[in-house]
Amino acid sequence: MISKHITKKYSNRLFYICFFLIISIILFLIVGLRPIGIDNDSIAYHNAIKSLVENNFTNLNFYLFEPSFHIIAFLSYKIYSLTNISSTTRIVLIIYAFLAIIIKVFNIYKQSEYPFFSLYIYITLFLFLQEFTQIRAALATSIFLYSIPFLVNKSYTKYLLLIFIASFFHYSALIALPLLFIDNKKFNYTFYIIFPFLGIMLAFIPIDIIDNIFKTIINFLNNPIILNKFYYSFKDSIVNDNTIVVLFNRKLYFALYFIFIAITLFLKKYKNEIDNSTITFLKIYSLSLFLGFTFALSKNLSLRIPEFYLVITILFFPKILDYIKNDKLKTIYIIAITVFASVVLIFDYIYIRNIIHFNFILKYF
Repeated sequence: MISKHITKKYSNRLFYICFFLIISIILFLIVGLRPIGIDNDSIAYHNAIKSLVENNFTNLNFYLFEPSFHIIAFLSYKIYSLTNISSTTRIVLIIYAFLAIIIKVFNIYKQSEYPFFSLYIYITLFLFLQEFTQIRAALATSIFLYSIPFLVNKSYTKYLLLIFIASFFHYSALIALPLLFIDNKKFNYTFYIIFPFLGIMLAFIPIDIIDNIFKTIINFLNNPIILNKFYYSFKDSIVNDNTIVVLFNRKLYFALYFIFIAITLFLKKYKNEIDNSTITFLKIYSLSLFLGFTFALSKNLSLRIPEFYLVITILFFPKILDYIKNDKLKTIYIIAITVFASVVLIFDYIYIRNIIHFNFILKYF
């Protein structure tokens, strides 16, 4: 059966380590050496680095870019004595790719009982979405994924330290702080199934009301720079379409919601068996969909927040296999998730959202 042969950890530890090392190198070469311009963000990074170099790194903008980006760009330019800005951009992309991929693959190696299944989910759902485009967020989510066991085990000091390190690479990592309040001992199945639907209802609240709530909180907290950044990210990406149209365009979230409902109803049969990490994953998953739907009219927030939280699916989807007792059902589940992830990669990321610009590739042939 598929569930026995490609998901469990191999007993041959050396083969297992070598396999993941080779995969890491291949992914690193694909991402780190990709042509500048093949994705949505690499040209923007190239222009930002060009501006820094031309101004001798005196025009640092910590509002747009985190301190780590300036440091990595500076070291890439100075240490390698690169006079070509494209070469500096290349080194920056290589550094981010190396760190993000190594940490994510290491997380899979250490945390997943079904590493090959986790690896496939990572490559299809996250590699091109994050490592290929959102290089800073990709590294932040890698660190966030590494922090999950500390959150589950309530090692809050270590968890906080890792989240602050992650925010050094991308400010959005700070949205992981509220997860400290997750109670992973109890799980109300009905509430967390309904919770994302509540987000759908909240999406119909007039945007002006949400805007005023943001302003009130910011003024009350004396204009913190990070919250201001979130506010302007919200404000600058408001979609003027009808709310129903916007929600309809969030097909992926509805598909993820359907999967969440199916998994949650299935796990209800084993409510006395599910462990703390499963409860943590379920609550983060539900919260991510709630926020994705709630901020549907703000393209940045409705995409970036769930994309950050949902990196847990790399570990969460495979973990459900622990609760499926029948081998045939395990095989059906693996095939279903594999097909889903493949469809998302091909039709949502590549065809609809155009994360990878194939027209850019074709001009070389």
